[in-house]
Amino acid sequence: MYAVVALSLKLGFDLVIDEIENHFHKTLVTNLIRLYKDKSVNKNGATLILTTHYPELLDLFDRSDNIYITKYNNNKIVIENMHEKYDIRPELTKSKKFYRNYFGTNLDYDSLMEFKKKLKNEISNNV
Repeated sequence: MYAVVALSLKLGFDLVIDEIENHFHKTLVTNLIRLYKDKSVNKNGATLILTTHYPELLDLFDRSDNIYITKYNNNKIVIENMHEKYDIRPELTKSKKFYRNYFGTNLDYDSLMEFKKKLKNEISNNV
């Protein structure tokens, strides 16, 4: 995968990596994102498009207009641009906002307990 990253930076093509944390250690992901942000390395304007479950990676981006939040809402998947939908001051860490459920992406505790209850009943009925 890292060879493809190097090629993307050298030739300037866009690279899409789904769940980047499945491919790289968190430290490597951080350094990889910094390579794409560094104009002395990314001379040909390559773009890295990624999905992640690491909210801390959000803090690596100075801007928020290139970050999209995906969530399940009213029985459908919703994609929202962070800059357009949420008022986030640049000096605040985006990951803290994420962990405080500012984006409404955290699992509802009552829903989780209801799921657990149904799962236990289903398992008990099949045993």
